[in-house]
Amino acid sequence: MKIRKLTIKNLHSLRLDAEIDFVSAPLGTSGLFAITGDTGAGKSTILDAITLALYGELPRESAYEEIISYGAATSLAELEFEHNGLLLRAKWSVHRAGGKPDGKIQAPKRELAQWDEARQEFVIIAEKAKELDQQVEKLTGLDYERFRRSVLLAQGDFAAFLHAKEGERSELLEKITGSEIYTELSKAAFAKHKQEDLRLKELQAEKSRLEILPVEEAEQLAQQVQELEQESQSLQQRIGDLRQLLQKLERKQELEADISRLDGEQLQWELAKANALPNFVRLNRFQDLRLFQPMLHRRDELDILEEHLNTQIAQLQAQISVEKQALDEQETQFARALQAVELAQLEQKKQAPVLAEAMRLDVEINTRLQPLQAQKANLAQRQIEKTTLQTQAEALLQEKNTTTERLQKVQEWLSEHPNWHQLGEILPLLQSAIKDLDETRSQHQIWSQENADTQRKKLDLQSQLNQIQTDQQQLRSQQEALKKAYQAALPTDVPQPDHELLNWLYQDLERLSTRQRHLEQLQALNDAYRVLLQEINTLEQQLESLRFRQQQLQKDLLNVFDEEQLLDEMLQFKQEVYAQQRLIANYEQDRNSLAEGAPCPLCFSTEHPFRYHTFKPFVDQARTEYEAALMDVENMRQQRQDLAAQLRDTTTQVEHLEQPLHGQLGQRLGRINELEGQRGRVFGALVGVDLSEEPHSVTEYIADTARQLQQRKAAITTLTELSKSIQDNDRALLENQQVEQKLQSHAAILDERMDQWGQQIQQASARIAQKQQELVSKLAELNVEYQTDGVALLQTLQTAKEHFQKAQERRNESERILERNAFSREQTTTDLTKLEEIIALETSAVDSAEKILQVLQNQRMVLIGEATIESLREKLQEALENAQKELQSQNQQLNQRRETSVVLATRMENLLLEQTKINQESQKTEEQLLAAAAMHGLTDLDDLKAAMLSPEEEQKIRELQDGLARQEAELQRLMQENAQQLLNLIAETSAAPEAPALAIQLEDQAAAWQKMQQTLGQLLEKLNRHEQQQQKAKTLLKTIQSQQKEYTRWAKLNDLIGSADGKKFRTFAQGLTLAKLIQLANRHLQHLNGRYVILKKTGEDLGLEIMDTFQANNRRGMRTLSGGESFLVSLALALALSELAGRDTSIQSLFIDEGFGTLDDSSLDLAISTLENLQSSGKTIGIISHVKELKERIGVQIQVKKQSDGFSQINVLNA
Repeated sequence: MKIRKLTIKNLHSLRLDAEIDFVSAPLGTSGLFAITGDTGAGKSTILDAITLALYGELPRESAYEEIISYGAATSLAELEFEHNGLLLRAKWSVHRAGGKPDGKIQAPKRELAQWDEARQEFVIIAEKAKELDQQVEKLTGLDYERFRRSVLLAQGDFAAFLHAKEGERSELLEKITGSEIYTELSKAAFAKHKQEDLRLKELQAEKSRLEILPVEEAEQLAQQVQELEQESQSLQQRIGDLRQLLQKLERKQELEADISRLDGEQLQWELAKANALPNFVRLNRFQDLRLFQPMLHRRDELDILEEHLNTQIAQLQAQISVEKQALDEQETQFARALQAVELAQLEQKKQAPVLAEAMRLDVEINTRLQPLQAQKANLAQRQIEKTTLQTQAEALLQEKNTTTERLQKVQEWLSEHPNWHQLGEILPLLQSAIKDLDETRSQHQIWSQENADTQRKKLDLQSQLNQIQTDQQQLRSQQEALKKAYQAALPTDVPQPDHELLNWLYQDLERLSTRQRHLEQLQALNDAYRVLLQEINTLEQQLESLRFRQQQLQKDLLNVFDEEQLLDEMLQFKQEVYAQQRLIANYEQDRNSLAEGAPCPLCFSTEHPFRYHTFKPFVDQARTEYEAALMDVENMRQQRQDLAAQLRDTTTQVEHLEQPLHGQLGQRLGRINELEGQRGRVFGALVGVDLSEEPHSVTEYIADTARQLQQRKAAITTLTELSKSIQDNDRALLENQQVEQKLQSHAAILDERMDQWGQQIQQASARIAQKQQELVSKLAELNVEYQTDGVALLQTLQTAKEHFQKAQERRNESERILERNAFSREQTTTDLTKLEEIIALETSAVDSAEKILQVLQNQRMVLIGEATIESLREKLQEALENAQKELQSQNQQLNQRRETSVVLATRMENLLLEQTKINQESQKTEEQLLAAAAMHGLTDLDDLKAAMLSPEEEQKIRELQDGLARQEAELQRLMQENAQQLLNLIAETSAAPEAPALAIQLEDQAAAWQKMQQTLGQLLEKLNRHEQQQQKAKTLLKTIQSQQKEYTRWAKLNDLIGSADGKKFRTFAQGLTLAKLIQLANRHLQHLNGRYVILKKTGEDLGLEIMDTFQANNRRGMRTLSGGESFLVSLALALALSELAGRDTSIQSLFIDEGFGTLDDSSLDLAISTLENLQSSGKTIGIISHVKELKERIGVQIQVKKQSDGFSQINVLNA
C-alpha cells in the first residue's frame, strides 16, 4: 500500500485547503522526509487526516466539534492511494447545518472510489460506513487497528518496552500488539469453569434432596388406594338413596301446606266476583250504545272547532284595526318625504351662482401660487448655499488651527526619537535573534511540561497507590462484616451443619411449598363446594317456580278452551245474521209483491208486517261484525297454540331439573360428591395441620405458610448473595494487590524519566540566559525595553518602526494641508459676498407676490369659507339623493300596507263562512243524538255520555271478567293435582322414618364417607409425591450427565489457558508473538545494520537481550544499549510489527511520530543513517519531530507553521 496524495480542509488547527503530493517532487523523489513545526502547530493532524479518510476514526479520540477548525462550517480529509495496481480514493467530510459556523454538526459522509481508466475518472464503489470499511479491508488487507500498527510505527512504545522491567513488559507488549483478547479469553475460561463446577454441585445437591419410596411400599400404597375407592363408591350410592327419600318427605310437607293455601284463595275469588258484578252490568249496557259513540266524539270536535274559529275572528278583527292605523300613518310619512325632495331641488338651484364665482377665484389663486412657490424655493436654496459657505469658512479655519497644532506635536515627537531611523536596517537581525530565543524557550517549555506531566503522573500513581491501600483495608473490613452478616443470617431452627445448610433449606422450602399448594387446593375446593350448594339452592327455587308456572299455564289453557268455544258460537251467530241480511237485501224488490195469506218465499210465513212498514237492512254492519268475530276466533286459536307451546317448554324444563341422573340437580349432586372426595384427599395430605375451624383456619394456615415460605426464600437469597459477595471480595482483594505491584513498578520508571527531564531543562535554561543577554544589549542601543514574550517584543519593534515612518508622513501631510487651506479660505469669502446681494433682491419680489395672493384668498373665504367647490356640490347632490331614496322607501311601505289590508279582509270573509258551516253541522248532530237517547230511555246527552265506556275502562272490565274465570278453573285444577300427588307420596314414604331421624342417618353416612376420603387423600398424595420424585430424579440424572460433560470440557480448557488474572494464556500467546517479532526484527536489523542480533533471554518469558557480532557475539541486557542502539533495535521491532500486522500487504508508506527527542548528537546520527538505509528498500518514511538537529539533517520537509491568528499553514520545502 502506497499513499499518493492527501487533501486537508479545516482540520483542528489546519484551517486551510491544502494538498500534499507524496508522488511528485520533492516528496516523491525522496524516500525520507520530515514533518516539522512547533508544538501544537498541527503535525499529528496530518496523520489524523489519513485515518479519517480511510476509516473515519482518529488515533486520538475527539468529538466532531473538536475536529472542525474553529469558525469553519465544513471539514474534509481525502486520501489517494494505490494497492496491487489499483488506484483508489477515500474521502471523509462533515459540515454544520446551513453552512453556518455556529450551525449544528451533521452526520459525517464517507465514500470510496476507484479509478476507471476507460472513463478517466474516479467511480464511487462504496458510500455506507459499514460497506466502506469492508471494502477498504478487502482491498488493502488492513483494518483500522492493523493499519495503525503497520503504517504508524510504534517505535517509541518499543523503546519503552526494551528498557522496562520484567513486570511491565507484558502490559507494554499487550498495548503494542493489541493482544488484549488473550487476557480476556484466559479470564473467561477460568470464570466459565468455576460457573460450570458450581452448577454441577448444585444439581448433585438437588438430587440428594429427593425422597423416593421403596418399590414394595409403593405397590402396597396403590393396592390400598384401589380398595378404598371401591368402598367409597358403594357408600356414596347409599348416601344418594337417603337424600332422595329425605327430599320426598320434604315435598310431602310442601303439598300439605299448598292445599291449605288453595282453600284460602278459593274464598278470596268468591269475594272478588261479588265486587265486580256492577261493572259487568255497565259493560252489557255499553254494548247496546256502542254505535253512538263516534257521533258523540264528532259533536265534541265541532264544539272545539267553533270555539277556535271565534278566537281567530276576534284576533283578526283586532289586527285589521291596527293595520288601518298603520296605513294612515304611512300616508302621512309619504307626504313628508315628497316635500323634502322639492326643498332639496330648490336649494341646489340657489347655490349654483355662488359656486361659479368661487371657481373663478380658485383658478386665479392657483395661477399666482405656482410662480410664488418657485420664487420661495429659489430663495430657500440661496439661503442653504449661504449657510454652506459659512460652514465651509468655519471648517477651513478649524482645519488650519488643528493642522498647525498636529504639525507641532509631530515635530516634537521626531526630535525625541532621533535613532529610530535605524530600525529598518537592524530589525531583521533582531527578528532572527528573537526567533532563536523563542525556539529555545519552546523546547524548554516542552521539556518542562513533560517533566510536569511526569510529576503529575507520579502524584496520580501515588494517589492511586494510597487509594489501593485504602481499598484493601476497606475490602478486609467488608470481608469481616460479610462473614458476620452470614452468621447472623443463619436461621435459628437449622439443625444441619454449615456444609449441608443450603440442602436443608431447599428441602424445607419444598415442604412448605407443597403444604401451601394443598392449602390453596383445599380453599379452592371449599369455595367450589359453597358455589355448588348455592347453585343447588337456586335450581330448587327454579324448579319450584317452573312448577308454579306449569300450573298457571294449564289453568290459562283451560280458560282459553272455554273462551274459544264461546267465540265459535258467537262466530256462527254472526255468520247467520250476515247471511240473513244479505237475503233480505236481495229480496227487497219482492216485498211489495207479497200477498196477505200467501206464504213468503224466504221464511214461508203467511203474515207480512214489513210489507206496510219500511225496513232498511244492515248488510255492511253485519259483515263488519262477522269479520271481527272471525278475527277474534283466529286470535284465540293462536293464543291457545302459544300457551300449549309454553306449557311444553315448561314441562321439559321441569323434567330436565327433576331427572335424577342426568338433570342439572343430579349433575350438581354428583359434583358435590366429587368435591367431598377431593377435600378428603387433601385433608389426608395435610399431616400435622388442624383444620377443625375451617374455612377460617384454612386462610390463616395459607397466610402462615406463605409467611414461612417468604422467610425461607429470603434466607436462601440472603445467604447465597452473602456467599457470592465473600467470594467476590476475595477476588477483588487479590486483583487489588496485583494492581498495587504494577503501580509501584510504574512509579520507579517515572522517577527515572524525571531525572532525564531535569538534566535537559538545566541545559536549555543556560542557553536561554545567554541569548537573552545578547538581545538586551542590542535593544538598549535603541532605548527599547526588553520583553520576555518574543512575539510581543517583535511586535513592539515593528510598531516602533511603523510609528516613526507614520510620523514623518504626518509631518509632510500637515504642511501640504496648510497651503491648501489658505487658498480655500480666500475663495470662500468672495463667493459669500456675492450670494448675500442676490438674496436681498429675491426677498423683495416674494413679499409683493404674497400680498396680492392674500387679497384673492380673502374674497374666496367670504363666499364659501374653507370648503372646496366639489365638496359643496357633492353635499347638495347627496341631500337630493337621500330625499329621493326616502320618498321611494315610503312609497314601497305604503303599497305593502294597502296589500296587507286587502289580505286581512279576505281572510275575515273566509272565517265567517266556515263558522256558519260548523254551526249547521253541530245542530244536526245534536238532534240525531237526542233521538237515539230517547230510543234507549235516556233523557238528555249527559245521560248518553255517562253510559259510554272508554277503551281502557272496557279493556279493564273484560280483563277482570276473564281473570276471574281463569282463576276459578286454575284453583279447581291445582286442588285436584295436589291431592293426587299427596296420596302418591304418602304411599311411597309409608315405611320411612321421620325426617329428623333420616337427616341424622344421612349425616352419619356422610361423615363416614368424608373420613374415608381423607384417608384416601393421604395415600394418593403420598403416592403422587413418590411418582413426582421419581420423574424428577430421572430428569436430574440426565441433566447431571450433560452438565458433567460440559464441566469436563471447560475443566480441560481451564487447565490449558485459564487463570483468574488472565496471565497464563496471555504470557503463552505473548511469548509466541514476541518470538515472531524477534525473527522479523532481526531480518530488518540485518538490513539496517549487520552488527546486532535480538535474542530471547533464557528462563524468562518476555526477557530480551542483544548480541553484538562485532564483539565476539557478546550478549548483554537491553538496558545497556545507548540511545542510538536503542533506537535501532526499537525501529527494527516496529518494522517487524508493521510487517506482522500488515500480513501479506506490502507497506510502502511509513510514519514515525515519536522517539527522537531524547537522542544525543551521536545517537541522532545513527538514527538518521538507519532511516536512510531503510529507504533503499523502496519504502517512503515520514518523521514527525520538533528536534532542530533532525530538521537540519533532513532536507525534504513538510513544514507546519503557526500563524498569528492561531491557525497553521502547510509548506513543502526542499533544502
